[in-house]
Amino acid sequence: MRWRRATGRGTSPLSHLPCRCPDDPLYFNHFFSLAVAGKPFSFCPDMVTKMPPHRPGRTKADLIDAVYDRHGGLTKNEAAEIVDTIFKTVKTSLADGRPVKIKNFGTFEITRRPGRLGVNPVSGERIFIRPHRGLSFKPARRLKDEMVGRQKE
Repeated sequence: MRWRRATGRGTSPLSHLPCRCPDDPLYFNHFFSLAVAGKPFSFCPDMVTKMPPHRPGRTKADLIDAVYDRHGGLTKNEAAEIVDTIFKTVKTSLADGRPVKIKNFGTFEITRRPGRLGVNPVSGERIFIRPHRGLSFKPARRLKDEMVGRQKE
């Protein structure tokens, strides 16, 4: 019997045996690494139900709709232009190396990440990761307090 590759829908030669997968997220990571390497694998049917549910986030279109709904005198195109201008300003400031501070929300800034040794998760080979820049966000205390208060309720 042949396993399907990278889809998780194939059948395993051991599919007649009871499920022995542990309740551990690393079990899924093992199958993911096999899929990335292009090796045959098969998910246990129980693993699919153990994955956390997908929680969709907000999109740029949602922000445009919020600006449009809040300010009735604007057209959708004008609302889109406002949101685009905000994003372009943030991108430009970060590209110039300046942090972007938004009161009661947080601070975006570019950080330098030093070079380091890492491990390729597929092959296990040790590799050097070059120094690079990364984006960090530090939430404001007020935002943190609101999020913690919202979780307690």
